[in-house]
Amino acid sequence: MIQSNLAIIEGYCAEVEFILQKVSQIQKRLLYQRAACISASTPIAALPVELLREVFQLATVTNRRTIADTSAVCRSWSSIVSEQRELWTSITLRAGDPCDSVVAHRVHSDSLPLNLEVNALRFSWPSRLKRAFPDMEQRLESMEWTSSASIQEFLYPEKNALFSALHTIKLSPPSGCDMCGALKETGSHGTFLSAASFPSLRRLEVEFVPDLEIPQAVTRTLEHLRLNQAALNSFTCRELLRNAPLLRTLEIRDPVDAWTFTNSGDFPEELTFAPSLESLIYHSAPVGLVDYISRTCVCPALRSLKLSLSTPGTTSPLLAGFIDHLGTFLDRSPQIYRLIVTESTAEEISLITVCLRSHGYDLRRFIFSGFQPIRDGNASLLPQLVETMQMRREIGAPELELETSAELIPILRETFPDATVVSSTREDCILEPLFVLDFSTW
Repeated sequence: MIQSNLAIIEGYCAEVEFILQKVSQIQKRLLYQRAACISASTPIAALPVELLREVFQLATVTNRRTIADTSAVCRSWSSIVSEQRELWTSITLRAGDPCDSVVAHRVHSDSLPLNLEVNALRFSWPSRLKRAFPDMEQRLESMEWTSSASIQEFLYPEKNALFSALHTIKLSPPSGCDMCGALKETGSHGTFLSAASFPSLRRLEVEFVPDLEIPQAVTRTLEHLRLNQAALNSFTCRELLRNAPLLRTLEIRDPVDAWTFTNSGDFPEELTFAPSLESLIYHSAPVGLVDYISRTCVCPALRSLKLSLSTPGTTSPLLAGFIDHLGTFLDRSPQIYRLIVTESTAEEISLITVCLRSHGYDLRRFIFSGFQPIRDGNASLLPQLVETMQMRREIGAPELELETSAELIPILRETFPDATVVSSTREDCILEPLFVLDFSTW
């Protein structure tokens, strides 16, 4: 009897499995037909907006497709653009492969705003791209140039070009590229700033340009500036930092050699930042630079300071040098309330805590981002946090409020049952291991 029932059940299972296979095959055929309809003649109005946007974005990201494939894709989304123009706010063109010329020529007739990302261009390509976009000056809203090809060929203003809509310029070194050699061959990427007009420029990132000279006209609209630390030797750059009326965020980075900086004799005794500056960020900044700015800079409106560390070992000379002058920095920045330190150790957090309390401040909140390894390559953030909390109890400091992503809240509440744990909405809590220390007077 049991064997008979078992045979029946196995028969049903086999039948169900056969049906599932058939359904799977039908589903695959339907998906294939759906894709074919989308790329052929399906009425545009029948497709959801989200799908149209995805198709459109996919068509502009050409990667390594052949010219024939790119042409076919362009024909498909060209019809989408022409029939449903209200769906699109801008075109993002990622240029970098030979087939991108097809994309460029396909989109040049559209008047949509343009966001351009240029990478690995051949040296003849900037001029060809410019010919493909005769109305570039009016359409370009943002540009990210990750190429050793000369940007001047692309934006060279034969007639005093006016890029009226351009609000973001990012110049980044190509991966694995010797930028010093590339700059010698192509000329400084920074000179194009003084050769054209950018009345709407709000964000400028030129971290690898060592001899940057930013014209006064550009400084009037800048809100976010990212520089190579060597640019601080430029008198023009220092004047910009002092006088830019809208500058709110300054990022400083030395991506080549972060440990050879010395206090140049060209530096002023005191470096004054614009009264509007609210956020100062160091990316792998050299010890000398942090030491210099900690002692000399005046930031009357500064609210946030971030130190991004990338040094091996268990002790950061950058952070140690900063802590030595933290009191002076606080005195010169009376509005500051947030200190962000990446990959810090419990010992360093202890030093910061003692220094802050000696100047009438204390930590309020600790943002915990996960279990990524810190600088020694073995320890994780949770033991560091446990040690930090224990240290604060020993010195009689108030309990820190803990902020973390939603999925980590149960772990922190179990580890620290007496602490207040809140959910973070900031992306930096999830994307990188941060010790974010908000402090206030006590």
